[in-house]
Amino acid sequence: MNWAIENIPTTAEWLVRIDADERVSPQLARELRKLIETATDDVTGILIARRTQFMGKRLRFGGTFPVWLLRVWRRGAGRCEDRWMDEHIVVAEGRVVRVRGELLHVIPKSLADWSRKHIWYAERELRDIAAPAGGDVLSGQAAVVRAAKMAVYYRLPSMARVLAFWIYRYILRLGFLDGKVGFLYHFLQCAWYRMLVDGLLEEAEITAKSETE
Repeated sequence: MNWAIENIPTTAEWLVRIDADERVSPQLARELRKLIETATDDVTGILIARRTQFMGKRLRFGGTFPVWLLRVWRRGAGRCEDRWMDEHIVVAEGRVVRVRGELLHVIPKSLADWSRKHIWYAERELRDIAAPAGGDVLSGQAAVVRAAKMAVYYRLPSMARVLAFWIYRYILRLGFLDGKVGFLYHFLQCAWYRMLVDGLLEEAEITAKSETE
C-alpha cells in the first residue's frame, strides 16, 4: 500500500483508504466534505467510526462500535504500517480529528468462506507475533487496543486468555444484546479465531523444540 501512496500520481490534497466490503454512510460523506473544506492546516488525519454488519445484522455491542480508524489523511502526511495483519494508517505529525457518521463493514461471505479466510488471517497474525513491526507509532483507540493486546493479552496463560477475552467482549461489553447473530459473531471472532491463533502458536513452539532436540 505504501508503494501506491508514494508512486501513484495524484493532485488530491486528501487520500482515503476503504476496503471493498466497506460502505460510506450518507452522513459520513456529508461530514467528510464539510470537514475537509474547513480543516485547518494542522489537521493531517481524520478518524472514522466503523460498524460491522454480520449475517445481515448491524452489530451494536461487544466493542464492535464505534471502532475508530484513521482512514483519511493529507497527502504526504500518512503511511501504512508494515504488518501482516491489522495494519493502520499513521501520520507522523499534525492533529488527528474525528468525524460524525459511520463506515459500514459489510461481511458478505458465507460462514464457510468467512471461516476459511480467518484461518489465513491466523497464519498472518502468527507472523506479526513472531516478528512485531517497529517504527510506526499509533495513537488513539488503535494504540490502546494494540498495547493491551501485546502487553496484557499475550502475557496471560495460553488458551485460558481466549476464555477471558470472550467473557470480556460477550458479557462485560454486552455482546449478548445483539442476540443470536451477536453470539455467533463473538463466539467465532473472540473464541474460535483467538483459540486458532493460540493453537498455531503452540504448534510453532512444539515444532521449534523438536528441531533443536
